[in-house]
Amino acid sequence: MMVINYQEVSKNINIPQGREMVKWQPFATMPEQYENIVRLMDDNIKVEKPLLNDEQRVNNEKNLKESLNKSIGVGYWSNGLEVELECRLESINRESQLILISKNGQFIYIDFDYIYAVIKMDYLLD
Repeated sequence: MMVINYQEVSKNINIPQGREMVKWQPFATMPEQYENIVRLMDDNIKVEKPLLNDEQRVNNEKNLKESLNKSIGVGYWSNGLEVELECRLESINRESQLILISKNGQFIYIDFDYIYAVIKMDYLLD
């Protein structure tokens, strides 16, 4: 059996060279596909804004009034996600329907309509 070393074959022999550089166009769209998959997965974990009855709203408002300048646990809805924080209640603005909380030196405004749970945390040091 004879083995041909193609490196030693002269360039005059008509050996097909192929297409030289092959561009794979389908791979150019892969980052976009990954972005779409991540977006779909994010959309799957989103939830609708919780609907509260009047009793729950009154209870939340009562707990907020009693916890002014104290540590609380607050659960609220934000952009399709339910967020729960242990924080300090800084102020309540009834006219604009907002509360101001602080967590690690950062201040966050939360609309009353998005709050679904307020838990007093008397055991935390203020």
